[in-house]
Amino acid sequence: MTNTAAADPVGGPSAEGTRSGGLRERKKARTRRAIQAHTLRLIEEQGYAATTVEQIAEAAEISPSTFFRYFRNKEDAAVADFMDASVFDQVMVAPEGLSLVEALRHGIHSVMEGMSDEEWQHEMLRSRLLSSVPELRRELMEEMVRPMRMSIQGAARRFGLSQDSLEARVFGGALVGGLFGVLLPQLDEVRQDLPVLVSRAEVIAMMDEALTVLARVLVPPV
Repeated sequence: MTNTAAADPVGGPSAEGTRSGGLRERKKARTRRAIQAHTLRLIEEQGYAATTVEQIAEAAEISPSTFFRYFRNKEDAAVADFMDASVFDQVMVAPEGLSLVEALRHGIHSVMEGMSDEEWQHEMLRSRLLSSVPELRRELMEEMVRPMRMSIQGAARRFGLSQDSLEARVFGGALVGGLFGVLLPQLDEVRQDLPVLVSRAEVIAMMDEALTVLARVLVPPV
């Protein structure tokens, strides 16, 4: 959304404009999370096929038209991964001396360790439904494109490359593919009747192990 607030004397947005823009973005983020939470809850309670956009909108106390401003359909609402952007933000502010793999480790630890128990349970419910609902598993492949694009952008920035360069695309794509490959067996084994996927500590340990391997096998572009 374009910020139309008046600029301050040094050419940046005014403090009032910055605050109002920040409040709008936080409100939008809360709405997106609320829509997803109700989507997941309804699918778990009554099944995928029986859950409609109208029911989700009613539970979230919004109109169906508002729902479609945030998500394309109920599959999109259920699959959307909000952790990706948070991890990417942490990667971008990681200490300069870290390699890209270590910056990614920094981002994963910062985000996962900073999540509340409620947020973690939300992520585990999302993972469980992704593994047990065929329609959501198909949507997951499309959702993978977003973190891959972020990883490519991060690689390009860290190495001073164009985002269109072959080096940035291969290295960034390999990072995401390597991490996703670690989770595939967990997604294959989990079922709807299991309370959680794995513990937070186990997920972080798996990510650390995968990143250690990636640091050995991936040669950063020069």
